[in-house]
Amino acid sequence: MIAKNKQELVNLWKNVDCVCFDVDSTVCINEAIDDLAEYAGTGSQVQELTKKAMGGNVTFKQALAQRLNIIRPSKKLVEDFIQSDKCKLTPKIKYVFELKLN
Repeated sequence: MIAKNKQELVNLWKNVDCVCFDVDSTVCINEAIDDLAEYAGTGSQVQELTKKAMGGNVTFKQALAQRLNIIRPSKKLVEDFIQSDKCKLTPKIKYVFELKLN
């Protein structure tokens, strides 16, 4: 179904049973794997692979494996990154979720 106006879209949103989101660059404005790579000191290499993956030049699975191979994250690195990272939400995303909850 395609909503024809804002009210129809709001009604559709309020009545769905399930919603799936791509979190990186959708719910959050940042790409977590790029941020993790930056934190690990491998940011530029990983960002280049992210661009290729987003352009459809490699599969998601291939790009993820390549990026993780560059970062080589340990459990400690990931835990430290999580503690230091400040996820930046996409403007108005809270409004989208509030619509569903109300």
